[in-house]
Amino acid sequence: MDAGDRMNMKAPWPARPAQIRSLNGGMGGMQKDGIESRLGILRKIYLSFSILGFSGIIYLLLGLSRKYGLNALPKLSLFLIWNLIIYSGLKRKKVWVNPLIKFYAVMTVLTLVVARNNHYQNTGSLTGNWLINFSMALFCFYQLYFFSRKDVEQYMHDKGVTLY
Repeated sequence: MDAGDRMNMKAPWPARPAQIRSLNGGMGGMQKDGIESRLGILRKIYLSFSILGFSGIIYLLLGLSRKYGLNALPKLSLFLIWNLIIYSGLKRKKVWVNPLIKFYAVMTVLTLVVARNNHYQNTGSLTGNWLINFSMALFCFYQLYFFSRKDVEQYMHDKGVTLY
């Protein structure tokens, strides 16, 4: 086959659905490398949430917050504990972290839907609050989608052990 014959061949794209399925590793499943990379990104996100919660606790204990005071300490402590538990479960690829993340995501979305933030008076803080709530809701919905996939559940079941 010379260069002229190769030029007359049809390009394989646009790909047919069967070709796309075969490129994705079967019936549209995610490869193990893709699952591991996404779990790595989620681990980094939960670690940053933990650092944020820890710095918020330090900020409150030092008395630097005039608005919240020590009233926000239980909420921040719970936020820190949840994120550290999820981070350690993701790091060790434990089976129990999958339902825990789904529960945490659903509870976060319900909190965002039910919570009313009427105490914001100016539009700048209202827009910022809406953006934070919207991005957090998108993150939670992504987690619900990602951890509900059969290939991810199977990967977590194969790699993890039920016991801590």
